[in-house]
Amino acid sequence: MDRKPQELAKRIKNLLINVQTDMTLLSVADKKLLHEAQTNIDSIFLLVVVGEFNSGKSQFINTLLDEKDDVCPTGVLPTTDVIHILKYGAKREDVIESDHVKSIYLPNQWLRQ
Repeated sequence: MDRKPQELAKRIKNLLINVQTDMTLLSVADKKLLHEAQTNIDSIFLLVVVGEFNSGKSQFINTLLDEKDDVCPTGVLPTTDVIHILKYGAKREDVIESDHVKSIYLPNQWLRQ
C-alpha cells in the first residue's frame, strides 16, 4: 500500500463514522472507544523515546527537531526529570501538566506534520 498517512487516517475516520450508523450493536464501552478513536485519529502519530539517564535521549530529540535553541536540556548530570510531550504550537510555550508531565508547544514543522 502506497497511500499517504493523511489519506489513510481520512479513510479510517470515514469507516468509524459509518460504524456509528448502527450503534445499537455496540456496548457502552465500545461506544466510548469508538468516540475516542474518532477524536484522536488526526493525531495518530506518537514517538516515544526512552532509555537510561544520560544515554542521549534529549540530544536525539534536539537533533531530530533541529531547533536553534535546544528543546530538551542536556548535560553531564541528569537534566530531564519529567516526561516531556512535544506538540505543535504557534509559539514556544511550556505547560506543566502535573508533577511528572510537561507539554512543550513549538512552531516546528516536523511536529506539525
